[in-house]
Amino acid sequence: MFDVIQSNIVKILNKFYNFMVFQDGTLMDAQDAWLIYRFLMNRLGLLNNRFLFFEQNVNGVHWTSSAMCNPWLYGLQGIKESFKPDCIPKALESLEFSDFIHGWLFFNPTHGFISESEMSESKKIN
Repeated sequence: MFDVIQSNIVKILNKFYNFMVFQDGTLMDAQDAWLIYRFLMNRLGLLNNRFLFFEQNVNGVHWTSSAMCNPWLYGLQGIKESFKPDCIPKALESLEFSDFIHGWLFFNPTHGFISESEMSESKKIN
């Protein structure tokens, strides 16, 4: 039903993401790929959960959390948008994303809940 991604893993994910996307960091950050791989291989059903909660500690003084509702739907939505129509399986082709609640929800104790539509891209990732 749900899984919690602890802050130490979120920190590794953020650092690796910034290295891969923005070339921010050193080659040592690429070694985090092995840690991420091992984490994912030990949680093969991760995307089957209805909710994923991400703990985050900002600068060691402020705790926030994010929740992803129905992460599998995000993956399917990406597949549907990036593939040619004749390459999409019929079950996925007929899937209406508006039929499912999905997306990000961010909670900051000093501001309360922030919906995905109000979030910047950096808040969805960090």
